Amino acid sequence: MKTGTLHNERGIAALVLVLLGTALVAVIALSFLIQTQTKQYGSALASTGSNAFMAAEAGLRYTETCLLLNDVNCPAVTANTDWTLLVTGFTKTFGSGNGDFTTSFAPVDASTVVVTSVGTYRGAQREVSKTIVQANSCKLAENVVTSCQAPSVHPQASVTGTVETGYCPNPQLVDPIAFPGTPGGCPNLDYIPMVNAPVLLAPYHYCNYSHLISYDITINSDITIYVAQKLTMENASRLIINGNVTIYVGDEILMKDNAEIQVNGTLTIHTEKTLTMENSTIINAVGGNAANVLLLAEEDVTLKDNSVFVGGIISDKKVTFEQNSVLTGAILADAVDLKKDTTATWAATAATNSPQYNQCLP
Repeated sequence: MKTGTLHNERGIAALVLVLLGTALVAVIALSFLIQTQTKQYGSALASTGSNAFMAAEAGLRYTETCLLLNDVNCPAVTANTDWTLLVTGFTKTFGSGNGDFTTSFAPVDASTVVVTSVGTYRGAQREVSKTIVQANSCKLAENVVTSCQAPSVHPQASVTGTVETGYCPNPQLVDPIAFPGTPGGCPNLDYIPMVNAPVLLAPYHYCNYSHLISYDITINSDITIYVAQKLTMENASRLIINGNVTIYVGDEILMKDNAEIQVNGTLTIHTEKTLTMENSTIINAVGGNAANVLLLAEEDVTLKDNSVFVGGIISDKKVTFEQNSVLTGAILADAVDLKKDTTATWAATAATNSPQYNQCLP
């Protein structure tokens, strides 16, 4: 009896050990399964989150590129480069349709905007933002002709360099002139007449500037000349610039009959109205340095009859070359007309030495 009871107790103990071992194995297996599923779920979440972040980054880079390149196919680009008009975002879906990005804009000014891109992938979302600033460059340094309206270029005109159309800065590029003293109602004590004078008199304020006979006036210093009304040069008259000179004109500029401005220093001419060069007139002769001359005109510019201009021209209206006239430099205008037998050759440095070169930037 004692021996049987002992055997039964040992059997029960063995059974209990077996059951405990089985339970332990089951617990370990369940724990392993749970951990594996958790890791797989966590991995899936991490992967989804990473894809959402990459989608957001892709949206930001895409938007930045098409804004800076002003790509017409980009849904962010407005009718011009004024970024205050960027008020509506857009969404793009990619790949299998599981991911997309949505952009939104917070304009700071006309050339600065904060872009936010939200990437979505299988329900996960990530957000990134960046401030984008227009990298402005002067169009004179890029094209021989840059215009808002489509330029008219005759088949027999010679054009060397690229031509860009549709560049319409707003406001216009040429700044208004602020005349010192009292230019109105001249001649007066502030603005005296200058008619065939042998030298220029300080403070270089003239009611009009008329250089009508063949002789030279030489400027050897850095000066600013204000002409309240019309500037006229005729009959092989010549102005020789050896310093850094700026000439402001409140009315039109007319050069004709072999008149010439020779530029050995730098020259900036700013007229509130038109500039016309005709009958073999010259500003900065062929072979001159295009970097040294800038013409700013609030109205039309016309060169004809074998006239020559070397430098940069910026006009808020129309620039016309006709009858064998020659440009070496660059033109930036609302409209451009290059007629038969005219020549326009790009110089990347056009007007770069002018202190008002930045007026070519919007």
